[in-house]
Amino acid sequence: MGISVCIIARDEEASLPECVKSVQSIADEVIVVDTGSTDATVAIARRMGCQVFSFPWNDDFAAARNYALEQAHEEWILSIDCDERLRNPEVVRRTLQAVSPKVDALLVRCISPAEHGSTSIALVARLFRRHQEIRFRGRIHEQVARLNGELRIAQSEIELWHEGYARGEGILRAEHERNLRLLQQALSEEPGNAYLWLQYARSALVLQRLTEASQALQQALQMSSPESLLYWQIRCWQAQVALSLRAPREALRYSHEVLQRYPGQTFAASIAAEAYVMLQEWYHAATFYEQWPVWQEQPTTESLLIGHLRLSPAELAFRLGRCYVGLGRWEEAERLLREGLESETDHLPCRLLLTELLITRGRLAEADSFLQDLRHRQVPSHLLEELLRHRHRRERTTLTLSRPLLSLSNRPERSRTTCPLLGISLRGVVDEIVVVDTGSSDTTIEVAQSYGARVYSFPWNDSFAAARNESLRHCTGEWILYLDADEQLHPASLNILLEFLCDLPDDVGGVACTIESPHRRADGTIELHWSAYPRIFRNYGYPPIHFHGRVHEQISPSILALGKQIIRSPLRILHSGYDQSPEVLQAKAYRNYRLLMLQV
Repeated sequence: MGISVCIIARDEEASLPECVKSVQSIADEVIVVDTGSTDATVAIARRMGCQVFSFPWNDDFAAARNYALEQAHEEWILSIDCDERLRNPEVVRRTLQAVSPKVDALLVRCISPAEHGSTSIALVARLFRRHQEIRFRGRIHEQVARLNGELRIAQSEIELWHEGYARGEGILRAEHERNLRLLQQALSEEPGNAYLWLQYARSALVLQRLTEASQALQQALQMSSPESLLYWQIRCWQAQVALSLRAPREALRYSHEVLQRYPGQTFAASIAAEAYVMLQEWYHAATFYEQWPVWQEQPTTESLLIGHLRLSPAELAFRLGRCYVGLGRWEEAERLLREGLESETDHLPCRLLLTELLITRGRLAEADSFLQDLRHRQVPSHLLEELLRHRHRRERTTLTLSRPLLSLSNRPERSRTTCPLLGISLRGVVDEIVVVDTGSSDTTIEVAQSYGARVYSFPWNDSFAAARNESLRHCTGEWILYLDADEQLHPASLNILLEFLCDLPDDVGGVACTIESPHRRADGTIELHWSAYPRIFRNYGYPPIHFHGRVHEQISPSILALGKQIIRSPLRILHSGYDQSPEVLQAKAYRNYRLLMLQV
């Protein structure tokens, strides 16, 4: 049972030797077809015992590969590229001895390095019988096919390691620019080929031609059926392009559609998780990464064909640790990040996030040792400068900001999807979160606790002020910031909040923030409203500082009664509570009217 290894090459003197070495133990012959090298590729191939042939390059990868097949003599052919390595040659002959005579080709796992030690895995038909009807098709991104009839394929445990995506940004960019040119030629010949449109989109995405990529994917989708795996692969890449366009809601729509069909598909799951990160919805992002070890170790055939992502232990620790930081689960985040660095000392994202966490927690001596180490690593200067500014701010103050009340109505969808204060937790501004629950029957308490909040129960008595005052009894910080469940601090305010409070004189008791609220009209259109309230105030202790009013409760009277100032600030709060259906808004108005009449 002989094996011919077929390689096409051009100017591959750097990568060809390792490729040939990886197959020498299983190859009865190694055929190298050179398509116009000007370096030492041909000499190296001959020196290593390969049979070398020349083929004039004609912008057609399939033509070059088929010419190589015509030179082969053995029963089986392994087609491999110069930037690939056979990882487990010991299983090849054992696999071929057991294969059914009805099988034409075997799928092998092509593993490519991704960012930060992770890998992506795809199934490709690379080991197949030598037969005059089995040939490559396609000017580029060529695939093995049977000229008359369907190629009969089986799976295998054979693995190829593909280094092509790790050869430097300049080389990668040049390859994709060439690919786009060839794809344009191929599409002029086959404009109805959905697979070619998908590959065009992938190259356009690498080159950051995002509009072009989006349009190509739309073309591909129109030419494919939901019954085909290609359709779902296209959906994944639509989600990836949407994420690159910073459209996380659109990315979630596409990725969740794939996950409904193929639960645990890691390509789609990673996009969904990163979309939640972009939205700062850490609870949902963490849920995905907590399930990741099971998904990546037990991939289905469909998942592998769509595209499988395997995260390294350090990368998974970073991604999940980042979510726990956002949730205020500091100890769990630190444990994960340290474990990640134990498995991969040079994992820069883990090291950066752990440094930020230590600064945030006020452990400056430990943080300084990490900062010193980072100065000797290839860290982007803006990231190092931001960490140093963060450390300076933390050293200047011993402020403890607290979250006195997360006022959640009995609405599961709000408690599960609204993530106020997560950005603040991430920036190290908030040291405690206090939640007073007034009788929830959904998962409000569990979600709040997952953010690291201290939760207290308080029977609802038709008074928002009473509930808020209950929260003041439990706040220990020097300053108090209060937000509702449908609010969050504007991202632009995160960077200035702590420093702003540090510089305030003692006679300032309250800080007014601008509240931005989209209001939905009866016709469905949205108008934006602005107002200002003192949402941050000094913690003078309860009851000297307390809220007034059953509804639309105010903190201002007690601040002024203490002889303290309330000043304006550039801080902004985003409030989504009035961007609701007419039915929800009407119910809220009736409730407020009833409480106002009780107050009167």
